[in-house]
Amino acid sequence: MRQVLSWIVLKTPLWISALLGAYTLWYTHVALEPFTHEKRITDLDRLVMLGLLKAESGQRGYLLTGDRAFLEQYHEGLKGLNNYEPLYGEVLVDERSKRLFMKLEEVLRRKLDEMALTIKLREKESREAAITMFRNKCGYSCTKQVHDLRRQIRNLEKNHSSALEFLHLPPASSTLSWGS
Repeated sequence: MRQVLSWIVLKTPLWISALLGAYTLWYTHVALEPFTHEKRITDLDRLVMLGLLKAESGQRGYLLTGDRAFLEQYHEGLKGLNNYEPLYGEVLVDERSKRLFMKLEEVLRRKLDEMALTIKLREKESREAAITMFRNKCGYSCTKQVHDLRRQIRNLEKNHSSALEFLHLPPASSTLSWGS
C-alpha cells in the first residue's frame, strides 16, 4: 500500500503537468483560431489587391509610353488575381461575405475587361483613343467598388470570427503559408 501511495504521490505532479500542458495547447489553439482566419482574409485580400495594382500600373505604363515591357507587369498582376481570387472566396465563412464576394468577382471582371479594352485600343488604334477610354472613369468607378466590397467583406469576416466555429471547418485548401 505504501508503494502505491508513494507512486501516486510521485507521479501525480507529472500527470497534472501533462494535463495542464494539453489543456493549454488546446485552449491556445481555440483562442487564436479567429486571428488565424482574420490573417488569412487579410493576406488574401492584400494579394488580390497587389495583383490588381500591378495590372493597373502595367496598363497605365503601356498606355502612356507604348513600351511593351509594361505589359509584363500587367500580365503578372492578372496572374496574381487568377491565383488568389478563388482562394479568397474559399476561406470566407459568413454568408453575407460570400454574396459580397460574388459581387466583387463581377466588379473585378468589369475592371479587367475595361483594362483589356484600353490595351487593345492602344495596340489597334491610338494612344489618344486608349487614354480617352481610360479617362471615362469606368475603371476608377470599378476600383472604388472593389475597395468598398473588400472593406465590407473584411468587416463581416472579422465580426463573424468564432473560435468554436473553426473547429468544425475543413482547413483551407491552399499552398500558401499562413504561419506566423
